[in-house]
Amino acid sequence: MRSRRTKLIAITLFVVALAGASALIAPEAQAIGNCHCGPQKDTNVDWGRGYTCTQATNNLKTRLDSQVFCAFGLCSKTLVITSECHAYSATQVEVDGYYHYICQVCLD
Repeated sequence: MRSRRTKLIAITLFVVALAGASALIAPEAQAIGNCHCGPQKDTNVDWGRGYTCTQATNNLKTRLDSQVFCAFGLCSKTLVITSECHAYSATQVEVDGYYHYICQVCLD
């Protein structure tokens, strides 16, 4: 029983490691059919607010998601924090940042 569970854990870790390794491959190498990952773009800097830093960060991500437009799909998206979580009012905090993102580009 223990040996079987150990093998299952090893296989799971191997699959997770493979998934992580594929994320490290350069976007240009991730071509799919006539599609590839295009140049990096940035959203505008925006803010997020909430009662906790986690809420403020989630609010920021929601606001930034509305600025990401990819006609053929999204290759990657990275949150860049420009101003760490700080007091906005007596009860709320704020975090500022933007997304680096790369859209999939498909050719005819």
